Amino acid sequence: MEAYQGGTCNETEISARTCVHVALAARPMRMLIKPGMGFDEGLNIVFNEMNRTIALLQTKD
Repeated sequence: MEAYQGGTCNETEISARTCVHVALAARPMRMLIKPGMGFDEGLNIVFNEMNRTIALLQTKD
C-alpha cells in the first residue's frame, strides 16, 4: 500500500504550491499534478515549486 497526495481539478496555483510543501515534508510515494485538467501547467507549477524549495533548503545548510 502506498501513500499519495491527491487533489481536485478546481484547485488554484497557491493551493498546489502549498501541497508541494506538505508533500516534501510528508514524503508520499506519489503526488498528483494539480491544478486543473491540463498536464503541462500543473507539472510546471509542481516541478518549479519543488526545485525552488529544495534549493532554498540547501542554502540553509
